[in-house]
Amino acid sequence: MKLIFVRHGLAGDKVEYALTGKPDSGRPLTAKGVKKMKKCAAGLKKITGGVDAVVSSPYLRAVQTAEILAKKLGIKQVRKTAALTPAGRLTELLSYIRKFAPGTTVVLAGHEPYLGGIVSQFLRGPGRSFVSIGKGGACMVEFKERPAPGKAALIWLLEPGQLQRLG
Repeated sequence: MKLIFVRHGLAGDKVEYALTGKPDSGRPLTAKGVKKMKKCAAGLKKITGGVDAVVSSPYLRAVQTAEILAKKLGIKQVRKTAALTPAGRLTELLSYIRKFAPGTTVVLAGHEPYLGGIVSQFLRGPGRSFVSIGKGGACMVEFKERPAPGKAALIWLLEPGQLQRLG
């Protein structure tokens, strides 16, 4: 199984959005964030050739990111799971991804520092996070066996600008 972790694109200012009284889960991508994410999606398509599924945090900015990715990658429906929210837990995410068949490639759109922490645990096991994914950036890990902490191999980690140049 291959997992591609993608951090959501540029979103509106967190402090300014909080002043509206609306929950942070509804904070959208900016127009610039949408434009850059489309370029990142084109780069991701070039290096992956395609994927089997796109899964998102239910937060609006992650859903918008996932929808851009899904459209470019030819995936009709974005799946959502609370296991990818900033308050998600590794055990919940493991239960979710283990439902996919071996050999599947899945894009997971979410938030930092959660995604970097998950990638770190998949690569090394429990401990401090040592991976950081920039807004619109992506990271691919691969499992030869059942997904578990300490069992992944890092395939690549790309900054948003690198993905955009590939697109």
